[in-house]
Amino acid sequence: MKNLNTRTIAELQKKILLEVAEIKVRIIENIGIGDWLPRRLAMKFLEYGDTAMAELEKSGALEFSKIGRRKFFRKSAIIDLLQKNIQK
Repeated sequence: MKNLNTRTIAELQKKILLEVAEIKVRIIENIGIGDWLPRRLAMKFLEYGDTAMAELEKSGALEFSKIGRRKFFRKSAIIDLLQKNIQK
């Protein structure tokens, strides 16, 4: 690793983060109710708190369904959000 410059290390870090995100998506596909995830699992997957999730809901960035007080998010909407925000 002596010969790696800062740019190369940053590119490797981005690649690793994207791969981890893909692995998370694959794991999360096996959790939840069909194509729907409870809000708590969506928060855990995205590593977001209440405020960040509320902003995604309010902005329409994540499609959700509300039953009583519980909210459920489409897995495909989370995947789309990840795809839209890929940094190049």
